[in-house]
Amino acid sequence: MARRCLSLVVALILAGLAGSAEETPNFEKTIEAAGVKTDTSSLLTFLRNRTLSNTERSRLEKLVRQLGADTFRDREEASKLLVEAGRRAVPFLVPALNDTDREISRRARYCMMKIDATPDTEVVVAVANVLAARKVARGDEVVLAFLPFLEDEGAEEELFRAIRTLGWAGGKPTPGLLAALKGRSARERSAAVYALGRSEKAEERGLVIPLLKDEDAVVRFRAAEALIQGKDRRGIPVMVALIGKGPVDLASQAEGLLGQFAGDKTPPEAVNADEESRSKAHKAWMSWYKDHGVKVDLTKFDPSKAFHGMRLVVANGGYGGSGAVWEYGSDKKNRWMLKNVGGPFDAMVLPGARVLIAEYNEKRVSERDMAGKVLWEHRPGNGPLEVQRLASGNTLIATNYDISEVTRTNKVVFAHKDAGGNIFSAQKLPSGNILYGLYSGYIVEMDRAGKEVNRFQIERPRGLANIVVLPGGKYLLPLAGSNRLVEMDRKGKELREVAVPSPTTVALLPNGNYLVGSHILNNIREIDRTGKVIWEQKAEGQIFRVRSR
Repeated sequence: MARRCLSLVVALILAGLAGSAEETPNFEKTIEAAGVKTDTSSLLTFLRNRTLSNTERSRLEKLVRQLGADTFRDREEASKLLVEAGRRAVPFLVPALNDTDREISRRARYCMMKIDATPDTEVVVAVANVLAARKVARGDEVVLAFLPFLEDEGAEEELFRAIRTLGWAGGKPTPGLLAALKGRSARERSAAVYALGRSEKAEERGLVIPLLKDEDAVVRFRAAEALIQGKDRRGIPVMVALIGKGPVDLASQAEGLLGQFAGDKTPPEAVNADEESRSKAHKAWMSWYKDHGVKVDLTKFDPSKAFHGMRLVVANGGYGGSGAVWEYGSDKKNRWMLKNVGGPFDAMVLPGARVLIAEYNEKRVSERDMAGKVLWEHRPGNGPLEVQRLASGNTLIATNYDISEVTRTNKVVFAHKDAGGNIFSAQKLPSGNILYGLYSGYIVEMDRAGKEVNRFQIERPRGLANIVVLPGGKYLLPLAGSNRLVEMDRKGKELREVAVPSPTTVALLPNGNYLVGSHILNNIREIDRTGKVIWEQKAEGQIFRVRSR
Protein backbone atom coordinates (compact mmCIF):
# COMPACT_ATOMS: atom_id res chain seq x y z
CA MET A 1 0.00 0.00 0.00
CA ALA A 2 2.87 2.36 -0.81
CA ARG A 3 2.05 6.05 -1.06
CA ARG A 4 -1.65 5.63 -0.45
CA CYS A 5 -3.89 7.73 1.77
CA LEU A 6 -4.38 6.89 5.43
CA SER A 7 -6.91 4.21 6.12
CA LEU A 8 -10.23 5.38 7.43
CA VAL A 9 -9.50 4.28 10.98
CA VAL A 10 -6.22 6.19 11.14
CA ALA A 11 -7.66 9.26 9.48
CA LEU A 12 -10.43 9.35 12.05
CA ILE A 13 -7.98 9.15 14.89
CA LEU A 14 -5.80 11.89 13.48
CA ALA A 15 -8.62 14.26 12.70
CA GLY A 16 -10.73 13.41 15.73
CA LEU A 17 -13.89 13.56 13.63
CA ALA A 18 -15.55 10.17 14.13
CA GLY A 19 -19.18 10.45 13.18
CA SER A 20 -18.91 14.06 11.96
CA ALA A 21 -20.97 15.33 9.07
CA GLU A 22 -17.87 16.86 7.49
CA GLU A 23 -16.29 13.43 7.05
CA THR A 24 -19.43 11.65 5.81
CA PRO A 25 -18.52 11.92 2.08
CA ASN A 26 -15.19 10.16 2.78
CA PHE A 27 -16.95 7.43 4.74
CA GLU A 28 -19.44 6.96 1.93
CA LYS A 29 -16.66 6.61 -0.64
CA THR A 30 -15.10 3.84 1.45
CA ILE A 31 -18.45 2.09 1.68
CA GLU A 32 -19.18 2.42 -2.04
CA ALA A 33 -15.70 1.10 -2.91
CA ALA A 34 -16.65 -2.09 -1.05
CA GLY A 35 -19.76 -2.49 -3.20
CA VAL A 36 -22.21 -1.46 -0.49
CA LYS A 37 -25.00 1.06 -1.03
CA THR A 38 -24.91 4.11 1.25
CA ASP A 39 -28.61 4.60 1.94
CA THR A 40 -29.48 4.11 5.61
CA SER A 41 -31.41 0.88 5.05
CA SER A 42 -28.45 -0.73 3.25
CA LEU A 43 -26.04 0.33 5.99
CA LEU A 44 -28.21 -1.20 8.68
CA THR A 45 -28.55 -4.37 6.61
CA PHE A 46 -24.76 -4.53 6.19
CA LEU A 47 -24.26 -4.73 9.96
CA ARG A 48 -27.25 -6.99 10.57
CA ASN A 49 -25.91 -9.48 8.03
CA ARG A 50 -22.75 -9.71 10.13
CA THR A 51 -24.64 -10.16 13.39
CA LEU A 52 -25.64 -13.64 14.57
CA SER A 53 -28.73 -14.64 16.47
CA ASN A 54 -28.31 -16.72 19.62
CA THR A 55 -29.42 -19.78 17.64
CA GLU A 56 -26.84 -19.18 14.89
CA ARG A 57 -24.16 -18.48 17.45
CA SER A 58 -24.88 -21.72 19.29
CA ARG A 59 -24.86 -23.66 16.02
CA LEU A 60 -21.43 -22.35 14.99
CA GLU A 61 -19.99 -22.96 18.45
CA LYS A 62 -21.14 -26.60 18.24
CA LEU A 63 -19.74 -27.00 14.72
CA VAL A 64 -16.31 -25.82 15.88
CA ARG A 65 -16.34 -28.45 18.65
CA GLN A 66 -17.50 -30.99 16.08
CA LEU A 67 -14.22 -30.47 14.21
CA GLY A 68 -12.76 -32.83 16.81
CA ALA A 69 -15.57 -35.41 16.63
CA ASP A 70 -14.79 -39.13 16.91
CA THR A 71 -15.94 -39.98 13.39
CA PHE A 72 -14.32 -38.75 10.19
CA ARG A 73 -17.75 -38.15 8.68
CA ASP A 74 -18.80 -35.77 11.47
CA ARG A 75 -15.50 -33.88 11.26
CA GLU A 76 -15.85 -33.47 7.49
CA GLU A 77 -19.46 -32.33 7.84
CA ALA A 78 -18.47 -29.67 10.42
CA SER A 79 -15.65 -28.40 8.19
CA LYS A 80 -18.00 -28.16 5.21
CA LEU A 81 -20.71 -26.27 7.10
CA LEU A 82 -18.25 -23.84 8.70
CA VAL A 83 -16.75 -22.97 5.32
CA GLU A 84 -20.27 -22.46 3.95
CA ALA A 85 -21.01 -20.09 6.86
CA GLY A 86 -18.20 -17.88 5.57
CA ARG A 87 -17.15 -14.80 7.51
CA ARG A 88 -19.81 -15.44 10.15
CA ALA A 89 -17.76 -18.40 11.36
CA VAL A 90 -14.50 -16.47 11.72
CA PRO A 91 -15.04 -15.21 15.32
CA PHE A 92 -15.55 -18.83 16.39
CA LEU A 93 -12.71 -20.28 14.34
CA VAL A 94 -10.04 -17.83 15.53
CA PRO A 95 -9.96 -19.11 19.16
CA ALA A 96 -9.97 -22.66 17.82
CA LEU A 97 -6.69 -22.09 15.97
CA ASN A 98 -4.87 -22.66 19.27
CA ASP A 99 -7.15 -25.37 20.63
CA THR A 100 -5.43 -28.12 22.63
CA ASP A 101 -7.20 -30.66 20.41
CA ARG A 102 -4.85 -30.80 17.42
CA GLU A 103 -7.58 -31.98 15.08
CA ILE A 104 -9.73 -28.98 15.95
CA SER A 105 -6.87 -26.53 15.47
CA ARG A 106 -5.82 -28.18 12.18
CA ARG A 107 -9.32 -28.10 10.74
CA ALA A 108 -9.91 -24.55 12.00
CA ARG A 109 -6.87 -23.47 10.00
CA TYR A 110 -8.21 -25.28 6.95
CA CYS A 111 -11.57 -23.50 7.28
CA MET A 112 -9.91 -20.13 7.70
CA MET A 113 -7.89 -20.75 4.52
CA LYS A 114 -11.07 -21.51 2.61
CA ILE A 115 -12.92 -18.48 3.93
CA ASP A 116 -12.02 -14.95 2.90
CA ALA A 117 -10.95 -14.06 6.42
CA THR A 118 -9.64 -10.58 5.67
CA PRO A 119 -11.35 -8.22 8.15
CA ASP A 120 -13.55 -5.58 6.53
CA THR A 121 -12.80 -3.21 9.40
CA GLU A 122 -12.61 -0.03 7.33
CA VAL A 123 -16.08 -0.59 5.92
CA VAL A 124 -17.55 -1.51 9.33
CA VAL A 125 -16.12 1.65 10.91
CA ALA A 126 -17.29 3.78 7.98
CA VAL A 127 -20.82 2.38 8.25
CA ALA A 128 -20.97 3.03 12.01
CA ASN A 129 -19.76 6.59 11.57
CA VAL A 130 -22.23 7.39 8.79
CA LEU A 131 -25.05 6.06 10.97
CA ALA A 132 -23.78 8.25 13.81
CA ALA A 133 -23.48 11.34 11.59
CA ARG A 134 -27.06 10.80 10.43
CA LYS A 135 -28.17 10.11 14.03
CA VAL A 136 -30.21 7.15 12.80
CA ALA A 137 -32.98 6.21 15.21
CA ARG A 138 -32.20 2.90 16.98
CA GLY A 139 -28.90 2.77 15.14
CA ASP A 140 -27.21 2.17 18.47
CA GLU A 141 -29.07 -1.12 18.83
CA VAL A 142 -27.75 -2.35 15.47
CA VAL A 143 -24.14 -1.37 16.22
CA LEU A 144 -24.37 -2.82 19.75
CA ALA A 145 -25.70 -6.13 18.43
CA PHE A 146 -22.80 -6.32 15.96
CA LEU A 147 -20.07 -5.56 18.52
CA PRO A 148 -19.41 -9.17 19.62
CA PHE A 149 -18.54 -10.02 16.01
CA LEU A 150 -16.05 -7.20 15.42
CA GLU A 151 -12.80 -8.89 14.39
CA ASP A 152 -10.33 -6.01 14.73
CA GLU A 153 -9.91 -5.05 18.38
CA GLY A 154 -8.16 -1.86 17.33
CA ALA A 155 -11.43 -0.54 15.86
CA GLU A 156 -13.44 -1.22 19.01
CA GLU A 157 -13.24 2.33 20.33
CA GLU A 158 -14.39 3.78 17.00
CA LEU A 159 -17.63 1.80 17.32
CA PHE A 160 -17.95 2.82 20.97
CA ARG A 161 -17.74 6.46 19.90
CA ALA A 162 -20.46 5.92 17.30
CA ILE A 163 -22.67 4.28 19.93
CA ARG A 164 -22.08 7.20 22.27
CA THR A 165 -23.44 9.53 19.57
CA LEU A 166 -26.38 7.28 18.69
CA GLY A 167 -27.29 6.37 22.27
CA TRP A 168 -29.24 9.50 23.19
CA ALA A 169 -32.71 10.61 22.12
CA GLY A 170 -34.40 13.68 23.52
CA GLY A 171 -31.48 14.25 25.86
CA LYS A 172 -31.93 10.85 27.51
CA PRO A 173 -30.16 7.49 27.06
CA THR A 174 -31.96 5.27 24.56
CA PRO A 175 -33.55 1.97 25.65
CA GLY A 176 -30.90 0.17 23.58
CA LEU A 177 -28.03 1.83 25.43
CA LEU A 178 -29.61 1.13 28.81
CA ALA A 179 -30.24 -2.50 27.87
CA ALA A 180 -26.57 -2.87 26.87
CA LEU A 181 -25.59 -2.35 30.53
CA LYS A 182 -26.85 -5.91 31.01
CA GLY A 183 -25.76 -7.18 27.60
CA ARG A 184 -24.64 -10.76 27.08
CA SER A 185 -21.20 -9.83 25.75
CA ALA A 186 -18.48 -7.88 27.55
CA ARG A 187 -18.17 -5.61 24.52
CA GLU A 188 -21.80 -4.54 24.73
CA ARG A 189 -21.45 -3.70 28.40
CA SER A 190 -18.13 -1.95 27.71
CA ALA A 191 -19.77 0.20 25.05
CA ALA A 192 -22.59 1.15 27.43
CA VAL A 193 -20.26 2.24 30.22
CA TYR A 194 -18.04 4.03 27.68
CA ALA A 195 -21.00 6.22 26.71
CA LEU A 196 -22.72 6.68 30.07
CA GLY A 197 -19.65 7.04 32.27
CA ARG A 198 -18.52 10.11 30.33
CA SER A 199 -21.85 11.87 30.82
CA GLU A 200 -21.96 15.26 32.53
CA LYS A 201 -25.07 14.14 34.41
CA ALA A 202 -24.43 12.43 37.75
CA GLU A 203 -27.54 10.25 37.44
CA GLU A 204 -26.33 8.83 34.12
CA ARG A 205 -22.83 8.18 35.46
CA GLY A 206 -24.50 6.48 38.39
CA LEU A 207 -25.87 3.81 36.04
CA VAL A 208 -22.28 2.70 35.47
CA ILE A 209 -21.41 2.13 39.14
CA PRO A 210 -22.74 -1.48 39.35
CA LEU A 211 -20.45 -2.46 36.46
CA LEU A 212 -17.39 -1.49 38.47
CA LYS A 213 -17.96 -4.95 39.95
CA ASP A 214 -18.65 -6.71 36.64
CA GLU A 215 -17.37 -10.28 36.37
CA ASP A 216 -15.32 -9.31 33.32
CA ALA A 217 -12.14 -7.32 34.11
CA VAL A 218 -12.29 -5.47 30.78
CA VAL A 219 -15.74 -4.13 31.62
CA ARG A 220 -14.52 -3.03 35.05
CA PHE A 221 -11.59 -1.24 33.41
CA ARG A 222 -13.82 0.44 30.81
CA ALA A 223 -16.29 1.54 33.48
CA ALA A 224 -13.55 3.00 35.67
CA GLU A 225 -11.88 4.72 32.71
CA ALA A 226 -15.18 6.25 31.55
CA LEU A 227 -16.01 7.55 35.01
CA ILE A 228 -12.57 9.11 35.32
CA GLN A 229 -13.11 10.86 31.98
CA GLY A 230 -16.47 11.97 33.36
CA LYS A 231 -14.54 13.52 36.29
CA ASP A 232 -15.99 10.95 38.70
CA ARG A 233 -13.52 9.76 41.35
CA ARG A 234 -15.28 6.43 41.83
CA GLY A 235 -13.29 4.99 38.96
CA ILE A 236 -9.90 5.46 40.62
CA PRO A 237 -10.01 2.73 43.31
CA VAL A 238 -11.10 0.22 40.66
CA MET A 239 -7.98 1.01 38.65
CA VAL A 240 -5.90 0.47 41.78
CA ALA A 241 -7.67 -2.87 42.38
CA LEU A 242 -6.96 -3.99 38.79
CA ILE A 243 -3.24 -3.55 39.42
CA GLY A 244 -3.50 -6.22 42.10
CA LYS A 245 -6.04 -8.65 40.67
CA GLY A 246 -6.69 -7.85 37.02
CA PRO A 247 -5.02 -9.50 34.02
CA VAL A 248 -1.48 -8.22 33.59
CA ASP A 249 -2.31 -6.33 30.40
CA LEU A 250 -5.11 -4.39 32.09
CA ALA A 251 -2.99 -3.92 35.20
CA SER A 252 -0.33 -2.24 33.05
CA GLN A 253 -2.93 0.00 31.40
CA ALA A 254 -4.30 0.94 34.81
CA GLU A 255 -0.78 1.71 35.97
CA GLY A 256 -0.23 3.99 32.98
CA LEU A 257 -3.53 5.79 33.47
CA LEU A 258 -2.95 6.35 37.20
CA GLY A 259 0.51 7.64 36.37
CA GLN A 260 -1.14 10.62 34.66
CA PHE A 261 -2.43 11.71 38.05
CA ALA A 262 0.46 10.57 40.20
CA GLY A 263 3.22 12.32 38.26
CA ASP A 264 6.40 12.35 40.30
CA LYS A 265 4.57 10.50 43.07
CA THR A 266 4.14 7.42 40.87
CA PRO A 267 5.31 4.40 42.92
CA PRO A 268 8.63 2.92 41.72
CA GLU A 269 7.21 -0.61 42.05
CA ALA A 270 6.14 -1.67 38.54
CA VAL A 271 3.57 -4.21 37.40
CA ASN A 272 5.07 -7.45 36.12
CA ALA A 273 3.75 -10.91 35.34
CA ASP A 274 4.93 -12.53 38.59
CA GLU A 275 2.73 -12.45 41.67
CA GLU A 276 5.38 -10.92 43.93
CA SER A 277 5.81 -7.79 41.80
CA ARG A 278 2.04 -7.50 41.32
CA SER A 279 1.54 -7.61 45.08
CA LYS A 280 4.23 -4.98 45.73
CA ALA A 281 2.86 -2.68 43.01
CA HIS A 282 -0.67 -3.05 44.33
CA LYS A 283 0.35 -2.21 47.89
CA ALA A 284 2.31 0.80 46.66
CA TRP A 285 -0.66 2.11 44.67
CA MET A 286 -2.98 1.49 47.60
CA SER A 287 -0.69 3.67 49.70
CA TRP A 288 -0.66 6.33 46.96
CA TYR A 289 -4.46 6.30 46.80
CA LYS A 290 -4.74 6.70 50.57
CA ASP A 291 -2.32 9.64 50.61
CA HIS A 292 -3.09 11.31 47.28
CA GLY A 293 -5.74 9.53 45.24
CA VAL A 294 -8.73 10.70 47.24
CA LYS A 295 -7.89 14.31 46.36
CA VAL A 296 -6.47 13.80 42.87
CA ASP A 297 -7.10 16.48 40.24
CA LEU A 298 -9.19 14.72 37.59
CA THR A 299 -8.60 17.53 35.11
CA LYS A 300 -5.12 16.06 34.62
CA PHE A 301 -6.55 13.06 32.80
CA ASP A 302 -5.71 13.40 29.10
CA PRO A 303 -7.91 11.21 26.85
CA SER A 304 -5.63 12.05 23.91
CA LYS A 305 -3.03 9.75 25.43
CA ALA A 306 -5.31 6.78 24.90
CA PHE A 307 -3.83 4.05 22.72
CA HIS A 308 -5.46 3.68 19.29
CA GLY A 309 -3.89 0.42 18.25
CA MET A 310 -1.34 1.82 15.79
CA ARG A 311 2.36 0.88 15.59
CA LEU A 312 4.76 3.01 13.57
CA VAL A 313 7.92 1.53 12.03
CA VAL A 314 10.89 3.34 10.48
CA ALA A 315 13.32 1.43 8.24
CA ASN A 316 16.54 2.78 6.77
CA GLY A 317 17.33 0.99 3.50
CA GLY A 318 15.29 -1.50 1.54
CA TYR A 319 11.77 -0.86 0.24
CA GLY A 320 13.01 0.48 -3.07
CA GLY A 321 16.37 1.70 -1.84
CA SER A 322 16.10 4.51 0.69
CA GLY A 323 13.88 3.02 3.35
CA ALA A 324 10.26 3.46 4.41
CA VAL A 325 7.92 4.63 7.13
CA TRP A 326 4.64 2.85 7.82
CA GLU A 327 2.00 2.03 10.40
CA TYR A 328 0.20 -1.21 11.05
CA GLY A 329 -2.80 -1.98 13.22
CA SER A 330 -3.63 -4.57 15.81
CA ASP A 331 -4.48 -6.96 12.96
CA LYS A 332 -0.79 -6.69 11.90
CA LYS A 333 -1.83 -5.25 8.50
CA ASN A 334 -0.28 -2.09 7.14
CA ARG A 335 -2.55 0.96 7.13
CA TRP A 336 -0.19 3.08 5.03
CA MET A 337 3.41 3.17 3.86
CA LEU A 338 5.71 5.88 2.49
CA LYS A 339 8.80 4.80 0.54
CA ASN A 340 11.84 6.71 -0.74
CA VAL A 341 11.91 9.11 2.20
CA GLY A 342 15.59 9.96 2.49
CA GLY A 343 16.89 7.05 4.54
CA PRO A 344 14.83 7.70 7.71
CA PHE A 345 15.92 7.16 11.32
CA ASP A 346 12.74 8.42 13.01
CA ALA A 347 9.19 9.58 12.23
CA MET A 348 6.16 10.92 14.06
CA VAL A 349 2.54 10.95 12.89
CA LEU A 350 1.00 14.43 13.09
CA PRO A 351 -2.64 15.61 13.12
CA GLY A 352 -4.15 16.20 9.71
CA ALA A 353 -2.77 13.06 8.03
CA ARG A 354 0.84 14.23 7.98
CA VAL A 355 4.14 12.65 8.97
CA LEU A 356 7.31 14.23 10.37
CA ILE A 357 10.39 12.32 9.19
CA ALA A 358 14.05 12.43 10.24
CA GLU A 359 15.73 11.77 6.87
CA TYR A 360 19.20 10.79 8.05
CA ASN A 361 20.70 10.04 4.64
CA GLU A 362 19.44 13.33 3.18
CA LYS A 363 20.37 15.35 6.31
CA ARG A 364 16.87 16.73 6.31
CA VAL A 365 13.73 16.80 8.47
CA SER A 366 10.59 16.79 6.34
CA GLU A 367 6.89 17.07 6.99
CA ARG A 368 4.93 15.19 4.35
CA ASP A 369 1.37 14.39 3.42
CA MET A 370 0.27 10.81 2.85
CA ALA A 371 1.13 11.01 -0.84
CA GLY A 372 4.73 11.74 0.16
CA LYS A 373 4.63 15.41 -0.86
CA VAL A 374 7.01 17.57 1.22
CA LEU A 375 5.05 20.33 3.00
CA TRP A 376 7.89 21.67 5.16
CA GLU A 377 11.56 20.90 5.64
CA HIS A 378 14.59 21.87 7.70
CA ARG A 379 18.21 20.95 7.10
CA PRO A 380 20.09 20.75 10.42
CA GLY A 381 23.52 20.26 8.82
CA ASN A 382 23.95 16.72 10.15
CA GLY A 383 21.87 13.59 9.77
CA PRO A 384 18.83 13.84 12.09
CA LEU A 385 18.41 10.93 14.52
CA GLU A 386 15.19 11.88 16.26
CA VAL A 387 12.35 14.39 15.76
CA GLN A 388 9.55 15.70 17.92
CA ARG A 389 6.77 18.11 16.98
CA LEU A 390 6.07 20.30 20.01
CA ALA A 391 2.75 21.76 21.15
CA SER A 392 4.01 25.21 20.07
CA GLY A 393 4.35 24.01 16.49
CA ASN A 394 8.13 24.07 16.74
CA THR A 395 10.20 20.97 16.04
CA LEU A 396 12.90 19.47 18.24
CA ILE A 397 15.68 17.81 16.24
CA ALA A 398 18.51 15.63 17.54
CA THR A 399 21.68 14.81 15.60
CA ASN A 400 24.88 13.24 16.90
CA TYR A 401 26.33 16.73 17.23
CA ASP A 402 23.47 18.94 18.43
CA ILE A 403 19.95 19.32 19.76
CA SER A 404 17.95 22.18 18.27
CA GLU A 405 14.45 23.60 18.35
CA VAL A 406 13.29 25.30 15.14
CA THR A 407 10.18 27.24 14.16
CA ARG A 408 8.02 26.81 11.07
CA THR A 409 10.11 29.58 9.48
CA ASN A 410 13.29 27.57 10.23
CA LYS A 411 14.47 29.95 12.92
CA VAL A 412 16.59 28.15 15.54
CA VAL A 413 15.31 29.18 18.98
CA PHE A 414 17.36 26.71 21.04
CA ALA A 415 20.62 24.88 20.40
CA HIS A 416 22.84 22.58 22.43
CA LYS A 417 26.11 21.43 20.86
CA ASP A 418 28.21 18.31 21.35
CA ALA A 419 31.42 18.61 19.34
CA GLY A 420 32.28 14.95 19.93
CA GLY A 421 29.16 13.62 18.19
CA ASN A 422 28.13 11.81 21.37
CA ILE A 423 24.32 12.27 21.27
CA PHE A 424 22.09 9.29 20.44
CA SER A 425 18.61 10.49 21.49
CA ALA A 426 16.81 13.65 22.68
CA GLN A 427 13.29 14.73 23.56
CA LYS A 428 11.52 17.61 25.28
CA LEU A 429 9.69 16.72 28.48
CA PRO A 430 6.33 18.19 29.57
CA SER A 431 8.26 20.30 32.10
CA GLY A 432 10.12 22.03 29.25
CA ASN A 433 13.40 20.35 30.15
CA ILE A 434 15.27 18.32 27.54
CA LEU A 435 16.27 14.72 28.13
CA TYR A 436 19.07 13.25 26.04
CA GLY A 437 21.37 10.25 25.87
CA LEU A 438 25.13 10.05 25.32
CA TYR A 439 27.03 7.18 23.72
CA SER A 440 29.59 7.51 26.50
CA GLY A 441 26.97 5.93 28.76
CA TYR A 442 24.85 8.67 30.33
CA ILE A 443 21.31 10.02 30.35
CA VAL A 444 21.18 13.76 31.01
CA GLU A 445 18.36 16.21 31.72
CA MET A 446 18.89 19.94 31.22
CA ASP A 447 16.69 22.98 31.53
CA ARG A 448 15.95 25.55 28.83
CA ALA A 449 19.03 27.53 29.78
CA GLY A 450 21.19 24.46 29.10
CA LYS A 451 21.88 23.87 32.79
CA GLU A 452 22.23 20.22 33.71
CA VAL A 453 19.68 19.19 36.36
CA ASN A 454 20.16 15.41 36.39
CA ARG A 455 22.66 12.85 35.09
CA PHE A 456 23.08 9.12 35.63
CA GLN A 457 25.15 6.36 34.09
CA ILE A 458 23.83 3.63 31.82
CA GLU A 459 25.28 0.80 29.79
CA ARG A 460 26.81 2.20 26.61
CA PRO A 461 24.38 1.75 23.70
CA ARG A 462 25.39 -0.46 20.81
CA GLY A 463 24.33 1.71 17.91
CA LEU A 464 21.30 4.01 17.92
CA ALA A 465 18.75 3.68 20.74
CA ASN A 466 15.75 5.61 22.02
CA ILE A 467 14.62 6.52 25.53
CA VAL A 468 10.99 5.98 26.59
CA VAL A 469 9.84 8.17 29.48
CA LEU A 470 7.52 6.27 31.82
CA PRO A 471 5.23 7.67 34.56
CA GLY A 472 6.96 8.70 37.76
CA GLY A 473 10.24 9.73 36.18
CA LYS A 474 11.17 6.19 35.11
CA TYR A 475 12.83 5.30 31.82
CA LEU A 476 12.76 2.36 29.43
CA LEU A 477 15.83 1.66 27.27
CA PRO A 478 16.82 -0.97 24.70
CA LEU A 479 20.35 -2.19 25.44
CA ALA A 480 21.63 -4.30 22.56
CA GLY A 481 25.02 -4.90 24.16
CA SER A 482 23.51 -7.00 26.96
CA ASN A 483 20.46 -8.19 24.96
CA ARG A 484 17.78 -6.72 27.20
CA LEU A 485 15.22 -4.02 27.80
CA VAL A 486 15.70 -2.16 31.06
CA GLU A 487 13.40 0.05 33.13
CA MET A 488 15.23 2.35 35.54
CA ASP A 489 14.60 5.29 37.84
CA ARG A 490 16.03 8.83 37.68
CA LYS A 491 19.16 7.71 39.51
CA GLY A 492 19.89 4.89 37.08
CA LYS A 493 18.74 2.11 39.40
CA GLU A 494 17.46 -0.80 37.33
CA LEU A 495 13.92 -1.75 38.30
CA ARG A 496 13.10 -4.39 35.69
CA GLU A 497 14.76 -6.15 32.78
CA VAL A 498 13.53 -8.35 29.96
CA ALA A 499 15.82 -10.52 27.85
CA VAL A 500 15.56 -9.61 24.15
CA PRO A 501 18.08 -10.30 21.36
CA SER A 502 19.80 -7.10 20.12
CA PRO A 503 17.05 -4.52 20.81
CA THR A 504 17.82 -1.02 19.50
CA THR A 505 14.41 0.68 19.68
CA VAL A 506 11.37 0.08 21.86
CA ALA A 507 7.85 1.36 22.49
CA LEU A 508 5.57 0.40 25.35
CA LEU A 509 2.11 -0.91 24.44
CA PRO A 510 -0.82 -0.26 26.79
CA ASN A 511 -1.25 -3.95 27.57
CA GLY A 512 2.24 -3.95 29.08
CA ASN A 513 3.81 -5.68 26.09
CA TYR A 514 6.75 -4.20 24.22
CA LEU A 515 7.12 -3.30 20.55
CA VAL A 516 10.81 -3.88 19.77
CA GLY A 517 12.84 -3.12 16.67
CA SER A 518 16.44 -3.95 15.83
CA HIS A 519 18.74 -2.35 13.25
CA ILE A 520 21.13 -5.23 13.98
CA LEU A 521 18.68 -8.07 13.26
CA ASN A 522 16.45 -6.06 10.89
CA ASN A 523 13.21 -7.17 12.51
CA ILE A 524 10.15 -6.03 14.47
CA ARG A 525 8.78 -7.97 17.41
CA GLU A 526 5.93 -7.66 19.87
CA ILE A 527 6.87 -9.41 23.11
CA ASP A 528 5.23 -9.83 26.49
CA ARG A 529 6.74 -8.76 29.79
CA THR A 530 8.58 -12.07 30.14
CA GLY A 531 10.26 -11.73 26.72
CA LYS A 532 8.00 -14.25 24.95
CA VAL A 533 7.58 -13.33 21.26
CA ILE A 534 3.92 -12.70 20.44
CA TRP A 535 4.54 -11.67 16.83
CA GLU A 536 7.57 -11.09 14.65
CA GLN A 537 8.27 -9.73 11.17
CA LYS A 538 11.51 -9.55 9.19
CA ALA A 539 12.16 -6.21 7.50
CA GLU A 540 13.92 -5.30 4.25
CA GLY A 541 15.94 -2.57 5.90
CA GLN A 542 17.41 -1.63 9.26
CA ILE A 543 14.72 -0.81 11.82
CA PHE A 544 15.82 2.38 13.55
CA ARG A 545 12.59 3.39 15.28
CA VAL A 546 9.27 2.02 16.45
CA ARG A 547 6.50 4.02 18.10
CA SER A 548 2.99 3.26 19.35
CA ARG A 549 -0.10 5.45 19.55
